[in-house]
Amino acid sequence: MSFLVTIGAGFARIMYQMGQLELKVNTVWDFLIRRGQVELVNTGWGTKHSPFKLTTTVFESILPLISDIVKFYAELIKKKPDINERDLFIAIESNFGERLVERICLPMKVQLGACVIAVMEACKIATEQTKEGSDNAGKT
Repeated sequence: MSFLVTIGAGFARIMYQMGQLELKVNTVWDFLIRRGQVELVNTGWGTKHSPFKLTTTVFESILPLISDIVKFYAELIKKKPDINERDLFIAIESNFGERLVERICLPMKVQLGACVIAVMEACKIATEQTKEGSDNAGKT
């Protein structure tokens, strides 16, 4: 019996430590996203309001580079409509990180996550415009 209690206590401790690890990892991702937003504001790419606003110039300059990412974003939002910013950031970085470094981060001299956040915001704008366009097309 004491063996089962020992195993149960050990299992509870492991679960607690895993929860603590998840919290720490989430905190690091949240930190990275906030620093990317600061970088966007400091470079003049956006303004920090609620929600974050991307400047038109940056949107127009990166949109041609990310048409495939916009498709990925739209499919991801369709599959997971309640996805949070952190998981969206991770999904885009995981799938397109190297390409973003080459196409956006290096040429535009940003490094703290600003390019991923700019892409996330551009994807939001592009899909909203596409949705509005298809909604208006149905009304004519």
